Amino acid sequence: MIVTYSSISHHARLTYLQAKSERATLHSVCGRAFSANLEQWFLLSTRPLIVGAGSFNPPPDLLSNALLPSVGSFAFFYKDGAGDFQTYYAAANNLSPPATYSQRYGKLRAVGPCMVVNNAGHAECLAACGNTSFAKSLYRLEIGTPVHSAIPQSLSTRNWLAANLRSQIQSARETDRPSGLAQELLELLEPEEMQTSSSSFGAKNLIIIKSGAEPNPSFNPDALKRAG
Repeated sequence: MIVTYSSISHHARLTYLQAKSERATLHSVCGRAFSANLEQWFLLSTRPLIVGAGSFNPPPDLLSNALLPSVGSFAFFYKDGAGDFQTYYAAANNLSPPATYSQRYGKLRAVGPCMVVNNAGHAECLAACGNTSFAKSLYRLEIGTPVHSAIPQSLSTRNWLAANLRSQIQSARETDRPSGLAQELLELLEPEEMQTSSSSFGAKNLIIIKSGAEPNPSFNPDALKRAG
């Protein structure tokens, strides 16, 4: 889970990102098919109602009620022609499986080029080619679904996320390792309920990124298109 927030715009974005290693040297990612777990892709692209298990107890509409589809996403790591590691990022619904498949693993191909679009009034990165492009979209809050208080439909997710952050902060205090980022994000979320929850986010790791990006009320998707 990656949560990016801005203390300037008071916006926050959340994405569940599946990280994959392509184990190949690629001179271009245009039109490339990447190896992936098709069950994970199906979950993150179709975004059904979900039922928690064990310590993971999210709202059932965690995925289905997200405003933007990039709540589910993939990042494929590969080596470029110079031998450097690069990242190809794509929203899950911007990847397409084979026409027919019956196995758990297979290939996913990009539906379109690397670009940022205007979706429901928000800038959303459909795909990013390379580390720099991916990092810029993360920092500009173009990846993930918005979960701040100005988005009414994010309320259940926001309350759940805040409850888990509160649990994490309390555990960190007991070991003298509190997170200033987690506390600042918790205050920004402005939860409307003091919900109790487990400390499981449903992911192996939680990454919190603080951005200093300014709000962009005059968003122009044509100016942000990035060719693959």
